[in-house]
Amino acid sequence: TEDLARLFRVSRIQLADGKPEGAQESEEIEGLSVLVEPAAGEKCERCWTYATEVGKDTAHPTLCGRCSKVMEDIS
Repeated sequence: TEDLARLFRVSRIQLADGKPEGAQESEEIEGLSVLVEPAAGEKCERCWTYATEVGKDTAHPTLCGRCSKVMEDIS
């Protein structure tokens, strides 16, 4: 799902069976429903995705966990 999130340029994707309450059904793909909601957390200064772990790394308090690791790897 992380690859799908990057492909769709969203913070998170959750795949589920059935139709969540409030989801929109596709008119073209039978059985496909989509629900869009605001992401939880804060916006990462580097990748601009919203993540709940932003602010947890004291060395990189404005970055998400993935970006914090990238910054550590290149330092």
